[in-house]
Amino acid sequence: MPSTLFLLAQTGALPPEGLYDIIEPQPERELWPYLVFFLFALLFLAALVWLVRYLLKARGQATATASPAERALRELDRIERQQPDLPPNRYAFAVSEALKNYFSERHGDPVRYETAEELLSRLAREDSRLPPAAQQGLCDFLTASEEWKFGNRSDTGGAVPRLSHRPRQLIE
Repeated sequence: MPSTLFLLAQTGALPPEGLYDIIEPQPERELWPYLVFFLFALLFLAALVWLVRYLLKARGQATATASPAERALRELDRIERQQPDLPPNRYAFAVSEALKNYFSERHGDPVRYETAEELLSRLAREDSRLPPAAQQGLCDFLTASEEWKFGNRSDTGGAVPRLSHRPRQLIE
């Protein structure tokens, strides 16, 4: 049986010359540096989550404090910036949705949840919370925009910009 350092250490004999350990014994690493690093990482992650929530909350409060007209005009500005990239029917759809959102928020009318046809028929048969001038302007706009949303017209030259001025006039 070959003699190993383990066996020699148990018997108390000296190892023969030339026999040595390849790996020197080292003390075990302590656990506390890992624990401190883990705690700092946890604190950093908690601070990051708090910062994101704070920024989202501040952003939400900024949009919540804006009036319905300000939000609608901001939305119309965003849509107009995207207008060259949008097909005419998508553009008309986005503008009419922004306008419906405005009237729904401003006057508490269920305009937002109705199609143009449903809205026009409801306005024809019953009263609405919308003022009469807004009702007429909204009906005219929705009638004109329906041609663009569902007609897939190709002659979009000057009609699309005219379509975008009507909602601004109704809002202002």
